[in-house]
Amino acid sequence: MGENSTVGIVDHAGRVFGYNGLMVLDGSIIPLSTRPDPALTILALSERAMEHILAQIQKSGDVTADAK
Repeated sequence: MGENSTVGIVDHAGRVFGYNGLMVLDGSIIPLSTRPDPALTILALSERAMEHILAQIQKSGDVTADAK
């Protein structure tokens, strides 16, 4: 997870840089090691990303915007 493709694969909303409409919302987007059981961290990141996705749908009716 990063601000651009030179420092990460996805942005804060799980959108993959360079692949329009592709999102990753699982444990693979966590940039650092977490506690032994990362389930709550994964859940929180996924829920936050879905809030961004829903806001984008409400605004434009489309979720295929590129990661910035």
